[in-house]
Amino acid sequence: MKRVELAEEGKVLIHSHKIPLLGNVEQGMIVVKRLGMENLTYTAGYSFIVGPKASKHSMGNTKTYNAIVGFAAIGEKISPF
Repeated sequence: MKRVELAEEGKVLIHSHKIPLLGNVEQGMIVVKRLGMENLTYTAGYSFIVGPKASKHSMGNTKTYNAIVGFAAIGEKISPF
């Protein structure tokens, strides 16, 4: 498990994953921007999965308060998160 806290207008730069991740928005709202696809918006209480074949994407907090997202990696212990 990893907990990510994004301050106002905080962003995670464009990236991809080698293993599936389960995300759960604990607080606030995030927007996932996927290359060549429609943006996805998740608010507190929503969970989502990002698969290893998902397009490259970024994630950001567009609100004026912190957003907190918990992530669980689903794969081998030695795989990079």
